[in-house]
Amino acid sequence: MSQITADDLARLLENWAQAKAEIAASEKKIMRYKRLAQKAMDARGQDQISSSEWTLNRRSQSRSTLVKKDVPQEVWDMYSRATSFSAYYLSQKGAT
Repeated sequence: MSQITADDLARLLENWAQAKAEIAASEKKIMRYKRLAQKAMDARGQDQISSSEWTLNRRSQSRSTLVKKDVPQEVWDMYSRATSFSAYYLSQKGAT
């Protein structure tokens, strides 16, 4: 098994930070496109817009949730589900 060096870790974390920045920039672009598409759909009174190559559909979705403080403890104990997953938090040293 090869040894991971400090340079390898530095490169890993730098690449991770760069990828996160790229995702954030892409999400910002997508939100701008969503707003423009919403305006176009609203102006036409339709939930679909199309070009010769693409079709964009808008659908309404709903989700029901249960908040612990809103139900008796025994209901929460009976119906709540716990899930576990790994979460990673990358932060730049010295950043506030």
